[in-house]
Amino acid sequence: FMCNGANLCYRKHIFEDLNGFDGNSNIASGDDIFLLEKALEKEASKVYFLKSHEAVVLTKPAASYSAMVQQRVRWASKSTHYRNAFGKLTGLIIFAMNGLVVSLLLLCLFKLIPFRIFLYCFVLKFYCDFWLILKSATFFNSRKSLPSYLLSSFLYPFLTLFIVYKSLFFTYKWKGRHFNK
Repeated sequence: FMCNGANLCYRKHIFEDLNGFDGNSNIASGDDIFLLEKALEKEASKVYFLKSHEAVVLTKPAASYSAMVQQRVRWASKSTHYRNAFGKLTGLIIFAMNGLVVSLLLLCLFKLIPFRIFLYCFVLKFYCDFWLILKSATFFNSRKSLPSYLLSSFLYPFLTLFIVYKSLFFTYKWKGRHFNK
């Protein structure tokens, strides 16, 4: 349900059969995702994921915090155009879980719920996320970066809600241009 054009491979006739990027010209980015969705709709059994070190494509991260926020807002903004139910559901679950963590923390700080309720929820989320991150870190041979996950696990729920809020109510900038949702 997700892909990156930097590492997307398809035959020319597939692109032509699917009418390529038609249908999403009014969206600032996401050609890769929307092409994948078309392929999944047409013949999901012929869409594969290649998990191989030889197929990894390295890209540069956003140059600054501001650029990273703009990138995430752009990604979140295009998600309202997704047709794939699994992708939408996954995004909704991630948003809901992060929203729950932040809400429970606020309720806990105002002493409206016991701390243990927040802690149970946070630990559950931490464990689920850590399992996925550990698998990725192992594949990419970057387990030494795992300690940074501890700090990011506290910040990520707030960042997620901030990104969703900005993607719904604000414009974003990409490649020197401003875009509406």
